[in-house]
This record gives sequence, structure tokens and C-alpha cells, in this order.
Amino acid sequence: MFIVKGTIAVLYIAVNTLLCCVPIYLLAIPRALVPVPRARAIIGSGMTRVIDAWVGGNRLLLRGLSISRVSVATQLDEPLGRDRWYMVISNHQSWSDILVLQDTFLDRIPPLKFFVKQVLSFVRVSRLFRKVQSYLNFLLTREQ
Repeated sequence: MFIVKGTIAVLYIAVNTLLCCVPIYLLAIPRALVPVPRARAIIGSGMTRVIDAWVGGNRLLLRGLSISRVSVATQLDEPLGRDRWYMVISNHQSWSDILVLQDTFLDRIPPLKFFVKQVLSFVRVSRLFRKVQSYLNFLLTREQ
């Protein structure tokens, strides 16, 4: 049963990621090139919807295959909102930390963004993506 669940999970994650990454990259190019802040905001909100769809798909996987049974309880002084930014810190105790965090905060805060550990910079693909991300961040913050 574990082999079947694992195979389904890997295939599902691959397809879900591919289906959501393509629109993100297609939207990222005009967002980086368009100088009009309002247009960039509209494109950015489209990107956020795609990210939410990806996380929602991952949520379906976690719940549908009962891969991770985690109950998260929060005690907050004030309600969370998607119009504010938060710093979420995790000590990564398992392989599912990121998925659980995304599932927990979906529709409660803006999509999570992650810092890459310096160790991963030695991996060529990771280095390339970091350079592209740095360049896009430079373009996006240049106007502000």
C-alpha cells in the first residue's frame, strides 16, 4: 500500500507543480517587464491565485491520501489577514513541514516565500533559479 500511495503522491505532485509552474513563469515575464505599477499588481494577484491553486492541490493530496495527519492549533492576539505580511519560522522536523505550513496558512495569509539555505547554492539549478529570482526582485523593487 505504501508503494501505491508513494507513486500516486509523486505523480500528483509532479503534475500539480508542472500545471501551476507554467502559468507562474508565463505571468512572471510580463510582470518583470511592464513598468506600470497597476498592471504589475494585477499580474501579481493572478500569480497569487495560481500559487493558492497549487497549495490547494497539495492540500487535496495530503487529505485525500492521508499522508500527513497533523492537527495545528493557533492562539492569536488578532486575526490573520491576507493583506498583511508575516514571518513564519519552522525548524523543519520532517519532510512535510512546508506542505503542512502551506496547508495551515492557505487563505489566511499571503503565499509563503522561502529563504534558500546557502548549502543549496552549490546545486546548479538552484543557483540559476536564485539568480533569476534575484534579478526579478531587483526589477520589481527598483520602482518602489
